[in-house]
Amino acid sequence: MTQQALDFESRRGFSFADYLPASNLQTVELLKTFVTSSSQFSVFLWGSAGLGKSHLLQASCQLAAEHGQSTHYVPLKQWKSQSPAICKGLEQADLLCIDDIEQIAGSTEWEIALFNLFNEMQERSHHLLLSANNTPDAVNIGLADLQSRLASGLTLHLQGHDDQRKQEVLQFRARQLGMKLPDTVSRYLLTRYNRDLSALWALLEKLDQETLAKHRQITLPFVKQILE
Repeated sequence: MTQQALDFESRRGFSFADYLPASNLQTVELLKTFVTSSSQFSVFLWGSAGLGKSHLLQASCQLAAEHGQSTHYVPLKQWKSQSPAICKGLEQADLLCIDDIEQIAGSTEWEIALFNLFNEMQERSHHLLLSANNTPDAVNIGLADLQSRLASGLTLHLQGHDDQRKQEVLQFRARQLGMKLPDTVSRYLLTRYNRDLSALWALLEKLDQETLAKHRQITLPFVKQILE
């Protein structure tokens, strides 16, 4: 049975250095501490879509690997269509990061599998990092024992960004791609397009490809020409 372990070589751009904390600096620092030196067993990270939960889980895996730990990243959005048997053996990881818990809410088979996995990880004193779009008691998990497990560790909340912070995050991401994103362009993107950060990242990557292909700088007229 194939396990889909994170290939760190292919996940460039998903480190803590590639994440602008903005109003979530304390949360990010707590995650780093959890990965490298905490005696805490589990952390539950929650927040709305587009705030970078998946990024932070993968960054945690990368940091753990840099410290010699074995890790697995489990994207439940992709895994939920498979049998929970795919989780067999994951309890051996020093750090297990399970993304989007809400994706399997209501699936008795998956909930039992994660409950058993949770217990096996705890017996081994390994670390478990989970994410969801809501608090542990609001994810609509049907198995009461699993829901209580989710709430038993440290719960961290990713705060949303106001427009100014979101503009800073957008420009930070652009600099990572080697682009200078003028204020006029970043405001335009936030005003006219999907404000979810993952969707904005896709727009930036499209702009990056176009500027490279046409040897152009980012300007508002050029952006309008590309996107409209």
